[in-house]
Amino acid sequence: MRLGKFRPDRAFLRNKVARQIFLMFVLCALVPLAAMTVISYVRVSRQLNRQTDERLREASKSSGMNIIERLSSLESSLDSLVVDPSDIKEPWPANRKMRNRLSQRYRGILLLSAAGETIAEFGTAPAPIDFSADEIRHLSDGKPLVATRENREGSCAVFMAKMCEFADSSRGMILGEVHPAYLWESNSFLYSTGEIFIVNNSMKVLYSSLPEQGPLGELAEALKKGPSGRLEWSSGKDRFIGGYWTIFMRAIFLDTWVIVQSEKRDAVLEPMSSFQKTFMPIALLMFWVAALLSSTFIRRRMKPIEQLREATQQVAAKNFKARVTLNNKDEFGELGNAFNQMAQSLGSYFDTIQTVNRIGKSLSAEEDQTKLLETIFQETRSLTNADGASLCLVSETNHPVLGLMQIDSLGILTKSDSTSGNDWSAIFPESSDLTALMNCGTVCCPDIYSVDSGLFNFQREFDRKTGYRTRSLLRVPMIDHEGKSIGLLRLFNARDPEDGSVVAFSDEDVRLAESLASQAAVALSKNRLMAELISLFEGLTELIATAVDAKSPHTGDHCKRVPALTMMIAEAACRVTEGPFKDFNLTPEERYELRIAAMLHDCGKVATPVHIVDKSTKLQTIHDRIELIDARFEIILRDKLISLYRERLNTLSSGTERSQNQHIDVEWDRYLRQVQNDFEFLKECNSGRNRLTAADQRCIQEIARRYSWIHRSEKQMPILTADELENLTIPEGTLTGCERAIVNEHVNLTIKMLQSLPLPKKLRNLPAYAGVHHERMDGKGYPFGLRGEQISIQGRMISIADVFEALTAADRPYKRARSVMEAVEILRSMKDSGQIDPDLFDLFVREKLYLQYAARFVDSLLMEKSG
Repeated sequence: MRLGKFRPDRAFLRNKVARQIFLMFVLCALVPLAAMTVISYVRVSRQLNRQTDERLREASKSSGMNIIERLSSLESSLDSLVVDPSDIKEPWPANRKMRNRLSQRYRGILLLSAAGETIAEFGTAPAPIDFSADEIRHLSDGKPLVATRENREGSCAVFMAKMCEFADSSRGMILGEVHPAYLWESNSFLYSTGEIFIVNNSMKVLYSSLPEQGPLGELAEALKKGPSGRLEWSSGKDRFIGGYWTIFMRAIFLDTWVIVQSEKRDAVLEPMSSFQKTFMPIALLMFWVAALLSSTFIRRRMKPIEQLREATQQVAAKNFKARVTLNNKDEFGELGNAFNQMAQSLGSYFDTIQTVNRIGKSLSAEEDQTKLLETIFQETRSLTNADGASLCLVSETNHPVLGLMQIDSLGILTKSDSTSGNDWSAIFPESSDLTALMNCGTVCCPDIYSVDSGLFNFQREFDRKTGYRTRSLLRVPMIDHEGKSIGLLRLFNARDPEDGSVVAFSDEDVRLAESLASQAAVALSKNRLMAELISLFEGLTELIATAVDAKSPHTGDHCKRVPALTMMIAEAACRVTEGPFKDFNLTPEERYELRIAAMLHDCGKVATPVHIVDKSTKLQTIHDRIELIDARFEIILRDKLISLYRERLNTLSSGTERSQNQHIDVEWDRYLRQVQNDFEFLKECNSGRNRLTAADQRCIQEIARRYSWIHRSEKQMPILTADELENLTIPEGTLTGCERAIVNEHVNLTIKMLQSLPLPKKLRNLPAYAGVHHERMDGKGYPFGLRGEQISIQGRMISIADVFEALTAADRPYKRARSVMEAVEILRSMKDSGQIDPDLFDLFVREKLYLQYAARFVDSLLMEKSG
């Protein structure tokens, strides 16, 4: 068999346990090998790097020493050329061997006098160079100088100079340009297997065997740490490891050079490649050995698990007839037998659970009490396989209100309630006996005739009358959430599913019957409590609305009429099949929510002061303060009259002519008319029926300045206080700015009050709907200044209903009631000015909702005929 066609059986690896075991086998084989390999690799790599660092450092040091040696040779060569100018002959030097040796070391040499004149030259004589002050000082000390200068090619040329003294005591200088080949290209000192890189003290490159620019930045950073060491850098795609060494020759030659000896990292780690090539075959071999051994073992041990898994999946898919056949003599065989028993039990339990779930679902959804009891009755008989059953629901006084009985073997099916007039005694005992039966808890008896107990007297009497033979009996009271019995469930004569014989009720039957009876009691209590809570909530809602309306005798039934008109608008919007509301619809829960929101839209007014809500005139607080002003006018009239009488008395006593008395009468008549006219004007302004002009406001202020009265404390007081003047000069209506703000605050209070309630989900929008009925489509409403679509459509409905009701209400003391058509026209102007929803207004008019509302709530005198 060829290895290329080998295909191992990997189906067992679909099992998670098999994969875990297989992975464990593989890990046990590979982890130690991998760990040893990694450790060896790390240690060998470190050793290679350490050896390389040492080798490169020694190589750079050795190369540096060679360079110093060559520089010393170069100095000796210059010393050999120093002769007196008079002894110089051509060619210079005269010795041929010396010239050959010098030509290998120098490109050219100049012998200069102290004045800088050329005494002799050799080779390609270098141009004289400018020395720095440090270099001149170094030369003056008689030391050789190594200087580097850039040449015309852009590379660095190396020069050696030295001061010399001739026989005639004159001084000169010998200067030579070192031949690069002599310093850099000799294989006697360069590291043969790597690259070399040499820079001077100014980081100028003196020599580099690298194909690209050397690591100047990396070298500068490394030199900060020490004069010798290691560094790494990249050049193109290559990574280099280098050892650098500083050639300390400043004391002799003034300059300082740094030599870097380097190798490619790949070359350094070349020995590791052979290690890696050896490791991979070994690792693969170990992996395959571990894989083959583990797969063979796992495949054999996973067959029972695979069978159990497949059977379990079938059970999960509700196939409870799934079974496994395992011939193993170990724990797997025991597990297979346990699984078969479990599948059989699960099948039975699943059928029961399905029935119980179906019952629970119907109980939670069913609101009809009779249907709910019938469901419990039938399903309990089916689950317990009882031949007969009876169920009775009692009132709070333990009197039967509903009873059911069915016995299959007798063909009996009876249903009675408190209004049917049927004889209860045929189904249930008397109320006193029924109470005793419910209070004795659950009773399960395999044969009621085998025990001597009065608890079964009624059943025995029932058998005597009907000829039925009751044997096994299960009686369960129905207990509500308060622990009170609200009914009794009886099951009798459980039948064996195999042969139909009468058997005792099992413990499972007892638990099922108790569970279902409890569910039924809870469902009945829930429905009763929900109905009571809904009734209570609606009662409280009507109570708040009534309180708001009753707080002021002038608001009438505002909180009752607005919900009625709001629901008219909502129902009309739901009816239309075209236009902007063709897709609008409200569920029964949403209709209920809107009606409650409309009823509570003004609930915040419970905190609004009565004297502001009922302010029918501008000066009204607890009472109408116009009466105080009237009294003050009476006082100033009295004072004026007294003053005139005194003046007349003075006239009579002095014998003044009669014409003076006539003047006094005229003055009194004039003053009386003026006072009466001014008071009547103030009284008319106080009514708030008409809008005040700027001239009217100035006239009120003039009256306030014109009159004053004397208090009993003899203090002169203004006829109008500042607050009275502010109220009388209200341009329109009867409320000041502060009072209107207080009235407007009822919306914020409405929102806060509704938000503070633990509202159920179906009423969660109450604050949003009730709190926007004073918003306007143009954004100029309150309290939030919402605009257009920001206002919910339900809130817009309440807004239109609120305005129309207020316009047509006949119980507002501060305004006259508008006729229906006048109110419609006012709404139309509000639509045109962008205050109310135009689509809802069009619906309001098109569906003639104003006439429907008027027929129910508007006085017939205010109704006008519409075309």
